Formats: sequence, C-alpha cells, structure tokens
Amino acid sequence: MKNEEVEAIIGPQRSSEAKFVIELGNKTQVPILSFSATSPALTPVQSNYFIRTAQSDSSQVKAIANIVETYGWREIVLIYEGTEYGIALVPYLLNAFHAIGTRVPYESCIPSSSDDTEIMSELHKIKKMQESVFLVHMTASMGSRLFLLAESAGMMSEGYAWLVTTGLSTLLDPVDAKVMDSMEGVLGVKPYVPKSVELEGFKSRWKKNFNSENLFGLWAYDTVWAIAMAVERAGIVHSSFLKQNSSNRSVDLAALGISEMGPRLLKSILTLHLMA
Repeated sequence: MKNEEVEAIIGPQRSSEAKFVIELGNKTQVPILSFSATSPALTPVQSNYFIRTAQSDSSQVKAIANIVETYGWREIVLIYEGTEYGIALVPYLLNAFHAIGTRVPYESCIPSSSDDTEIMSELHKIKKMQESVFLVHMTASMGSRLFLLAESAGMMSEGYAWLVTTGLSTLLDPVDAKVMDSMEGVLGVKPYVPKSVELEGFKSRWKKNFNSENLFGLWAYDTVWAIAMAVERAGIVHSSFLKQNSSNRSVDLAALGISEMGPRLLKSILTLHLMA
C-alpha cells in the first residue's frame, strides 16, 4: 500500500491475520478480498472494504446439526483450536445443537501452541469422560496431528463417532497418507459446487499443475478473475493515493494515504457479486 500503492489485495490466508489487514484496507479504502479467511467473526460490518469470496464457517452449522439429529446423537463434545478461527464458530454450533436438543457436555479448546504431549493429555482426559461423539473444528495442520494422536489413544475404533468441519474436510493444508488412514470413517461437510463445463476445465488444469483437488484453489481462481473483471469494468488504468496530513509521525499508517479509485473499484466488485 505504501510503496506500490496497490488498488486491491487478495488475502490474507488465515482468519487470525485478517483483522489487521482489514483495518488497513478500511483506512486506505483499498478492497481486501479473502478466499480463505472463513471465521464468522470477520464481517463487512467491521469494514466496507472487506469482501469474503469464500463461505463463512457459519454456513455449515445447519448441515452439521442435521447430521447429528439424523443419527440421534444426544450428546457431542466440541474439540477446537484456541484461535479466532476455532473459537468464533463455537456460539453458532452451541445454538444449533441446543435447537435440536443435543447437549454439549464438554468443550475442548486446544491452544495452537500445544505440543503432541499436551494434545494427548487432553485426549486422555476426554476419553475418561466416556463420551463417544466428537466434532472437530481445526485447520488441517493442527487437525492432522489430533487424529494421529487420537488413533494412538484408541479413540478411532468402533464405538466412537467423529465429525469435522470444512477446515479439515476440504484439506486446505496438504496431509500425507498416514494422516488420511487415521481419519478413516470420519464424517465431514464440504461446500457444494454445482457441476459445469468451466468447473471441469479448471479441475483438469489444477490437477495437472498441483496433482490434487482443492476447493480453496477454486475460490482463489475466481477471486483473481473477479478483481480483473472489476478493474476492467470500472475503467481503472492508473490511480494515485491521496496523502493524509498527520502530526503524529510515529504512526506510519498516515503515510499510506487513501486510494483515489478505491470506492469506484469496490462498487465494481460488489456489482459483480450481485450479478453472480
């Protein structure tokens, strides 16, 4: 923003990083488009210049509750990572389970800094409670470790039921075969993408370059195209930043200025969204 005077930013990748960048976008009137910051705590209310091109995690809650209700599970333990990404979804889940009469006897919030010994200790604690149904809401990197340890603790055998949210079922981070084997039998929810010729073409090109499928890759691809189309429709060729006067030279934010074309580009992006 300061040196290149960018007109839009794609990112950040994680919800925990988003608040700071959203604040910068709001101050400079630069649109921030994120295809992977899915925390429901991040909303346009915080900034008109933040646009989520992925689905909010809250959109999956009803589907998860329907699965729990269909299987007739009356109790479920929540296991989530202690980050904004993990914590923000909990109130939505609790409300959804309350609505179907399912109790949450225990919430396990595992700090992202936890080592394997600490995670295993928490799993043993849960195992002693003799609960058998669990919902895991974690990023793939931390969830991968959890399931390997849960298998070692004997909690992936018959008699246990595990559900995971989209952060794990869409596998944002790559996982190896050993992790996949440990997750055998786990139920997960994923956003539905309607089939189309364009989608099949994208999947073919993606596999050729990355040898895998990734929903976040699709959202990233669409995000880049959306910005390119919005810039073209808005007729933006070059614009400058209007510098702000500030008596507080210790604060570098004032040096960023305000994007001259930011409001125009934002309107163009939102128009594309309404047309989609």
